[in-house]
Amino acid sequence: MRTAQAMTAAALLALLATSCSSGTDTAENKAGDWLGGAAAAAPPTKLSVPPAFDAAKGWDEVLSWVPQSVRTLPVSVVPRSQAVAFMQASPDGYTISTRSADGKLAWRSAPWAGLTPVAGAQKASSGLAEIPDLKGVEIDGRSYVVAYAHGLRGKDQLHDGAEIVRLAIFPANAKGESVKPLREIDVPVSADPGEIRVQATGGRLLVAWGQEGYFPDRSATVNVTSGEVAVQDSGRLLEQCRPPLCNGRVVAATADGPLVALPRGGFGMPGRYFSEHVTPEGVGPKSGFLGDRNGSVYGVAAGHALISWRAERAGDSPIWAVHDLRTGAPQARLVCGQQVASSDDATRDYPVVSTCSPSWI
Repeated sequence: MRTAQAMTAAALLALLATSCSSGTDTAENKAGDWLGGAAAAAPPTKLSVPPAFDAAKGWDEVLSWVPQSVRTLPVSVVPRSQAVAFMQASPDGYTISTRSADGKLAWRSAPWAGLTPVAGAQKASSGLAEIPDLKGVEIDGRSYVVAYAHGLRGKDQLHDGAEIVRLAIFPANAKGESVKPLREIDVPVSADPGEIRVQATGGRLLVAWGQEGYFPDRSATVNVTSGEVAVQDSGRLLEQCRPPLCNGRVVAATADGPLVALPRGGFGMPGRYFSEHVTPEGVGPKSGFLGDRNGSVYGVAAGHALISWRAERAGDSPIWAVHDLRTGAPQARLVCGQQVASSDDATRDYPVVSTCSPSWI
């Protein structure tokens, strides 16, 4: 597991380096340098890359502190930049750093103290250890690096401590050494190891927990500017869905509110729109023998949502559509044989949804 993830991360770094760098090493940009210094570096790991890239150029970073089996590696591309953020262990906690595409270190944080791990963190139910992580995000046109850890605050021999996710918000354009976070924010949670998800695909920071999967059943929206935390009861956000018969999931946090997906189909944004009113051409609001709601959210990027719709006639291929995230209006559609996942829980298969520009998803 770790080998595959390490290769993925290394390939990501190599692609950035080879596509954005001039390929010329000087005393100012040699891989491994600290802010333009001239420290020597070991040759990068040899990778198998597409013909358009040069595997002999690039740089790598060894994360020797990461356990053998983990769910994710603490490495992330920083939006609106040609930089990669990563986390290293230090005697006093963890440090967060970014490297530009040519391998030059842009900044390094002061040591960030970790939390007391929750029981079982060293080996979650999946067999993968839970470790601190980070995520590059873009919010209101500004890029941040968000470090986060799941653990217990205030635990000692006399106190059980409070279970939280602690966030450290760093400006992505920081410079120099010993950079301190803009703020630290604690989000109260109750989760098993491996159940924490942090993302900002909708333009606002979302911390989710409660099940192993990409879209857990509990969540909180975090304001990175004020530090305000809004815990959401996702099962009561949409009037079309009420527990115990139906429990929604927040799949993205936006400036206009949360995008909520329902377990048996259907989605919406409270007070703005619901799926049955934003169906693309040739799609009905309900489908199947039981008349289940139609429309499954598969992902969000760049102000748009990718939705899969079941065809009106049984046996026809699904229709996939890109919808405006703010209004729900369909922007583009196509018929595609990729079937809609049938699982209703957080562990269903959610393909990666990404974008290189506001015009494509």
